[in-house]
Amino acid sequence: MRNVAKLVALDMGALYSGTHKYRWWSYLVAFLIVLIAFLNGDAATPLAGAITGTSVGILMMPFASVDRHGLEQLYTMLPIRRREIVASHYLFGLLVMLMIDLYAAFIVAVGMIARFNPIHDYHAIIWMLFFATGLVLLQMTLSFPLMIGLGFQRAPLAAYLPIGIVLLAVFIETGLDLDLAVLRPWLTAFSILLIVAFAFSWWLSTYLYKRREF
Repeated sequence: MRNVAKLVALDMGALYSGTHKYRWWSYLVAFLIVLIAFLNGDAATPLAGAITGTSVGILMMPFASVDRHGLEQLYTMLPIRRREIVASHYLFGLLVMLMIDLYAAFIVAVGMIARFNPIHDYHAIIWMLFFATGLVLLQMTLSFPLMIGLGFQRAPLAAYLPIGIVLLAVFIETGLDLDLAVLRPWLTAFSILLIVAFAFSWWLSTYLYKRREF
């Protein structure tokens, strides 16, 4: 567990490996989003849902950093098991998911006390947070085996695969005029299916990484 914790810390450090200018711009954008939600509560829910898209870039950072600095070859020479490296990536992804959910919840909370049009539709908020959590889990489930098994250099677009699937689903839902309310009774089944798929993705990434040659 100590090795896993250290590797997770390295992945988290990749979030701050950019320039100071990049970090300050990120802080400014985060502040402006909260400010907009405070001024107009109607914008809070879509803004909170939109930040889920940032998980694409955030989850790619550790893989890009490792590839850029050639750390994968170094890891193979250290007394670290490959399953620990895979576990650190998935735990990092879960931490990112938690961070995104907390930030989205904070934006929504600000929208509830907005000066104009405060939020009153709590049911929509729950669905938005569920969607954000599910999207990040789906992204990890589909993209991590590709980036871990093939390497970031061979699969740089893997992280965008879930976004493409979601856009396709939205297009199909719009074209067929489906009522998403019909899917609500299946919410528990979808949740269980996503968790099982996530666990299988973790196992598959471990299997592929153990067989990978550097």
